Amino acid sequence: MSREEFRPVVQSRIVADRVFAPVETVQNVLAVVANHIGNGEMQEIMDAFPHELQSFFPALASAG
Repeated sequence: MSREEFRPVVQSRIVADRVFAPVETVQNVLAVVANHIGNGEMQEIMDAFPHELQSFFPALASAG
């Protein structure tokens, strides 16, 4: 799945009374998750994503 395919999927599942930026929303959710699990676990999650979507993990993507 590409970023272009992923973005509308995320946006279609956001239930809110206002419009959210899907990429920013995904990055914010991943930041919260990263604060609650270890770096090794977060790296495993990132590795499970297709390469093109790993940019949603900016801190880990730039470190790798």
